[in-house]
Amino acid sequence: MVGLLGWVCLLGLACGTSFAADSEAKQWLPYEVVLNAIGGYGNPYKDVEVNVTFVPADTARRYLVNARGEPFFWLGDTHWSGFSLAEHTRDNNDPFYNDSTSMFQEILTRRVAQGYTVWKAESFANNDEGVDCAGSASDGSVTHWHTSSTWTSLWVRECQAHINRAQTVAFPGGNAPINHGGPAWINNTFFSLPNPAFWQDIDDRVALVNQAGLLAALAVGIGRSMPTNATLADHMRLSKYFFARYAAFNTVWLTCQEYCTSTACPDCWATIAATIWSMDPYRRPNSMHNCATNPIAYHDQPWYSFVTLQLGHGSLASVDHWLAQYNATPARAIIEDEANYELLVPPYQPVTSEMTRQTAWQAVIGGSFGYTYGGQGLWWGCWNRTYVNGNCGTVGSSAYKTWNETLHFPTGVTALGHWRDFWSQLPWWQLAPDGLVAEWSVLAPRFSQKPYQKSTPDRSVVVAYLPPSPCGTYTGMLHLPVTTPAPYSVFWFNVTSGEYLRLMTNVSGSVAVPEAPSTSDWALLATTNASHIDMARTHAYGRQDSEHDSRFHAPAASWHLVANVTSLGTPRQGPATVGLNFSLDEAATAVALGRYKLPDNGDCHQLSLYGPDGRTLVAQAYVNMAAAADANGFVYAGLVSPVRLQPGVPYYLVDNNSGPDSFANDDQTRLVPSTAGSISSSVFGGPGTFQAGGGGPNSGYGPVDLVFELASSQVRAK
Repeated sequence: MVGLLGWVCLLGLACGTSFAADSEAKQWLPYEVVLNAIGGYGNPYKDVEVNVTFVPADTARRYLVNARGEPFFWLGDTHWSGFSLAEHTRDNNDPFYNDSTSMFQEILTRRVAQGYTVWKAESFANNDEGVDCAGSASDGSVTHWHTSSTWTSLWVRECQAHINRAQTVAFPGGNAPINHGGPAWINNTFFSLPNPAFWQDIDDRVALVNQAGLLAALAVGIGRSMPTNATLADHMRLSKYFFARYAAFNTVWLTCQEYCTSTACPDCWATIAATIWSMDPYRRPNSMHNCATNPIAYHDQPWYSFVTLQLGHGSLASVDHWLAQYNATPARAIIEDEANYELLVPPYQPVTSEMTRQTAWQAVIGGSFGYTYGGQGLWWGCWNRTYVNGNCGTVGSSAYKTWNETLHFPTGVTALGHWRDFWSQLPWWQLAPDGLVAEWSVLAPRFSQKPYQKSTPDRSVVVAYLPPSPCGTYTGMLHLPVTTPAPYSVFWFNVTSGEYLRLMTNVSGSVAVPEAPSTSDWALLATTNASHIDMARTHAYGRQDSEHDSRFHAPAASWHLVANVTSLGTPRQGPATVGLNFSLDEAATAVALGRYKLPDNGDCHQLSLYGPDGRTLVAQAYVNMAAAADANGFVYAGLVSPVRLQPGVPYYLVDNNSGPDSFANDDQTRLVPSTAGSISSSVFGGPGTFQAGGGGPNSGYGPVDLVFELASSQVRAK
């Protein structure tokens, strides 16, 4: 029990009356005091401000630590719809694991068993997204992943019933969020009078989160709801109300989601964050959830406890993304809070399980104290395969995932389990990015696949992460302290299986690192204390793909989109995403992607094939530009899985991994297309923003090429 002395001042009373309560309450549990005002108020929410001062019996308990007083490792789970009807608290439709009373409870039980430590959500009580009970935007489109955030369409009839009871289908400002307690606001009017039942439903959910042993990371809503300071007073009042309800729980404050978009007022949200921090007797960690631009701001403010990053989705980043924030001054702790939700589906950029795994590893290597995971079907709760919501994708699509499927995703369950176990067995809080303790050969990939490492101050522990190296493996060198006797053991860690491969023992000083066992991603551990490593899961080092031939061998019946290059345009220095737009005359199967070899391009190039919308990724391959070219001057990489292409529709083939010292011939490059297809134009830009370049038909940047097989047996000149 923690003794609390509370002085409660009711501002708005003529006499400035104060009330003192001497009582006890348990820490991280709500404690309620009923106050009866002398006079009456038309709207107590607006007319009365309650200030409470707490004096804890033990000031040491003001700090957020785990039960053992140890540093807190953050493995978060994203539930943007966690306070709404999208996550059921009264029933469960999982046929495989339904001993829990509800979807909500099952998620908590499973995530705790899987080693998660943080549960993240927001109330949306400040947001008008203009969404009806069917979960679609007022114009019928889905333009942002929170388009359906305020009216969850999971229980359409219950949602409609609340509207009917309110005798309205629209109200000033739009539609309010809803849960089992009804809309967030009385009479469905934003910032008027809170509906206690709505907030009591959230009370119950936060209590369940804490009772499960998880920290609740909370935000009021989306930052763009406050584009100027005109509504600062309304947002401040709501934020204070939000804080007053949940300050008793085990929480950290994220203030709002995406505080710095072009339609938000960053300084307004900073004012709110500073105010809430000043009110918090525990001075618990306080932050603001970033937009994808991730500005380095507010580091010098005492209320800004840690940096909440958002890499975004659908692409990978260099470790430099995190290092830039980690190295900013004054120093702040950083957390990667939103990056590459596993198996994310259109209308967002698609994400593979491997991309999610790589992002989690790179984030911690770059200085993050953990990672907040998100999985398709659960970052926004998708009840079943008939639930219509833009955040869940297209009903009937094979990519559609439900919430209970998400609980079995390979990265969210297995790979992050290995990741957590690996870091948890090390003094991870002592490890810091270290650019000097290792160096890698010139064959090492750059940009998003760049290897990097961190170490303890005395370098008794060194950890390196080598992202997937699709163009081949490479060697390196560790620079360890020279000691006698040599105390270091060095291991490869398989990030997909959780197994260690013993590389060497009893070494110190400069130690040569051989090629990784495969071109997949690996972690490298050098330590003076290997006692924590389970030797039963440790094997001798050996190349796992020693017989692998990375050269592409075209099938005898294959076709090339580019039959010939008649002239090359001027070489232009990158970085840039460039290529061409093409179509095929009949159905075909893509088997390889290629890039024209230029003398100055000796690195690994990422080639991508996008669908007719210019946004949906169809295929991807990495081409080793150090390899020998064919007779037409191209280097190819085969696709892991051949891809079916439809006839008569446009596709975009681009090189989107050109670095600052990479080169591509410009749009004056003239090409002769295959008789089985046509090249409409050169293109530049990015997914969803491709534009036609100059040169007209039969031109292309790069150039790039596609190898395909026709569905028919028709023989024509290639």
